Amino acid sequence: MRDLVYTGFMSLDGVVDSPGGGPTEEHRSGGWVFKDLEFVPEAWSLKGEELADTTALMFGRRSYEAFAPVWPGSEDHAAYKDLPKYVGLVERVDWQRFRVTAAGRSLTKHLALQLPAEAESEEADSAAPQDARPSLPEAVIAQLRQHGNVGTDSREFEEAVGRAFAFLGFQAEHLGGSGRTDVLAIAQLAAKDQYRIIVDAKSSGNGQVAESSVKFDALRDHKHKHKADHVVVVGPEFAPRLKNWAVENEAILLRIEELATLLDRHWRNPMPLTELRDAFSRIDAFSDDLDERYQTLERRSLLMRRIIDLASQEALDEDPADDGYISVENIIYALRKEFTPRPSRQEVDELIAFLSSPVVAALESTKGRHKLIDSPRNLALRLVGLGGTIATD
Repeated sequence: MRDLVYTGFMSLDGVVDSPGGGPTEEHRSGGWVFKDLEFVPEAWSLKGEELADTTALMFGRRSYEAFAPVWPGSEDHAAYKDLPKYVGLVERVDWQRFRVTAAGRSLTKHLALQLPAEAESEEADSAAPQDARPSLPEAVIAQLRQHGNVGTDSREFEEAVGRAFAFLGFQAEHLGGSGRTDVLAIAQLAAKDQYRIIVDAKSSGNGQVAESSVKFDALRDHKHKHKADHVVVVGPEFAPRLKNWAVENEAILLRIEELATLLDRHWRNPMPLTELRDAFSRIDAFSDDLDERYQTLERRSLLMRRIIDLASQEALDEDPADDGYISVENIIYALRKEFTPRPSRQEVDELIAFLSSPVVAALESTKGRHKLIDSPRNLALRLVGLGGTIATD
């Protein structure tokens, strides 16, 4: 069991709001800890002891924005600089309800308060199968949102953008510095298919990248210097006129939330780098083109899932019509109202060929009929195992 400790300031008459005060805090008693209380060294020593045992800091958005400018030049807060900081873990739904954000879900994965009883034995079992699938992108998404909306964490934001492009399958290198792009992303493919992207990361404390912050002349120089094929600028939001200027200068403006959605969809249905290349070539319609491509991938995954479901239902039927076999025609008929447009013969044939291959070994096919020959769970484990054989860091 781990300890989750909360400390705070409270007056004897119950005031907890705005103990330190500040320009963004409008409480009538703002700053009461400093204004109205006698300084007692023994009491304040508790804060030093508390910090010595702290391994991470959790803040609300306004508190973080108030504290962030203070830390770099404050000797009293020197220990704060190197601690991980988590911001924006929940968001308000209405006056009474809140919900956990992607950043909050990411934190809970690293902050289990109680380890399951079987955890020790599981760790000892080195023979247990391991999930080779890349980890959820929530940690990267949380970092993008945290550092991209502050304006003072430019390097942290650049590194988070680099990790995002690495998650998409690129060889991503954080460069930064004068005369260089922030991130260079390379699609490591055959010579004729390989392409390079320069990525400019723009954080903003007010939530919008200003017109003057994007230097298109510098981006052209970086593109030439790094022999890049595409230019991408990542930021929270962009000033309206930047969108037209970006198209004129052959650059893609990618909002943080768009990148977060891209990472989430890519984790569920990874898009080949060659298709991403084609999407990046559609500068004036990048988002729409990318959405269409992911819809195609998501349709294919859902269709495969439903084919397995139907084959499983037929195989387990107490009175199977054809010894547990099902035809492509019956599959298309059964799914005709679930998909728009309805599945084509080619779509179903391609997925059945995949599921019937000796490597996947999910279906047995004979004379145009198909039968499930393994449990869906074993099929899932087999695909994870196949991924493990080719997984790379």
